[in-house]
Amino acid sequence: FFFNDTATTEIYTRSIVGSVRCVQETDSRICKTIKETILAAQKIYPEMANGRSRSVYGVDMMITEDFIPKVLEFTYSPDCKRACISNPTFYNDLFECLFFWKLNNLSPLQQ
Repeated sequence: FFFNDTATTEIYTRSIVGSVRCVQETDSRICKTIKETILAAQKIYPEMANGRSRSVYGVDMMITEDFIPKVLEFTYSPDCKRACISNPTFYNDLFECLFFWKLNNLSPLQQ
C-alpha cells in the first residue's frame, strides 16, 4: 500500500493548514486510517492478502475541524486524473511500484 504524500502535503499546506507540523500529523493519521481500513477488510476477505495480486484503490476522505481523517469511500480502480495533474509521472511511478517494487515519488504506508 502506497501513498503519494508530496501532492497531499502541498495541498494541505496551501489550502487548509499552513503548519508543517500539523500537516505531518494529519498525513500520519491519514496513513494510519487507510492501513487500518485495509487490514480490517482483509479479515473479512483474506484473499486480498495474496502476494501475487496487485490493485489500486482510491480513497475519499474528509478531515474534521480537529484534523481527524474520516473515510467516506474506498474505490477499486479509481480515476487518477488529479494525481496525474499534481504528479505527471504518477502512472509510471505507480506501475514501477506495483511490479518492480521501486518507490519513485511514493512512500510506504507504514505509519
